[in-house]
Amino acid sequence: PTLFKKLPELIYLLKELGIPKVHLTTNGTMLPDMIADLKKSGLDSINISIDAINASIFSSISQRPMLNKTLEGIDAAISAGIFVKLNCIVLKGINDSQIVPLLEFSKEKNLIIRFLELMEMGPLFGKNHLSQFMSAKEILSKIEQKYELFEIPRRRSATANYWKTNQGHQFGIIANYSHPFCSDCNRLRLDHTGTLYGCLSNPGGTSLPKAIDNGIDLAEVLSTELGKKQATQFQGSPLSMMAIGG
Repeated sequence: PTLFKKLPELIYLLKELGIPKVHLTTNGTMLPDMIADLKKSGLDSINISIDAINASIFSSISQRPMLNKTLEGIDAAISAGIFVKLNCIVLKGINDSQIVPLLEFSKEKNLIIRFLELMEMGPLFGKNHLSQFMSAKEILSKIEQKYELFEIPRRRSATANYWKTNQGHQFGIIANYSHPFCSDCNRLRLDHTGTLYGCLSNPGGTSLPKAIDNGIDLAEVLSTELGKKQATQFQGSPLSMMAIGG
């Protein structure tokens, strides 16, 4: 999203429409040059993706030697006074060695980090994504080797479950696969083409521009998309999060 030149203007207009909270998900590399404009536009918080604190592991995952840029982006957002969360997708045998170092990095920065189970989406759809999958239980096991953990009760419709270490630092795990939250999911996603998705398991979203042109009532569209939600668990999808947003 930070490649969109009119991003600060878009955020400003969303706030003017009366949307109370506007959040941004990014890899953080472009934040130092635009954070002042984002802050001025009314941006409330930022989720920054960081899958390793080790430069070589970071580069092997992202295919770009940009760890320092991401770290600069994190510092820039903190300095601007914008609320920051960190996201890490855990890949078994690739960056699972980074779980504790990233947790300690987030503690040092006084930030919350969320570890995400790998989802069967996009290029992984129909493939053996379980070969790199690491469950919430396994992630917790890594952390429990160093810290005592206390689980925090989950809020209804929350995507993450949270824990606190015996040193008082909080972190979350988004366990879409091992602890699905489909039964009370209230999320809708709108991509850059105006297509609305009620469930990531269903790639057949509704084009709002076409619906409006055809005189379809917005409430009907929302009802249709909400009706696509799974009763229990995510089923996998050819959709890519890069295309529809985090």
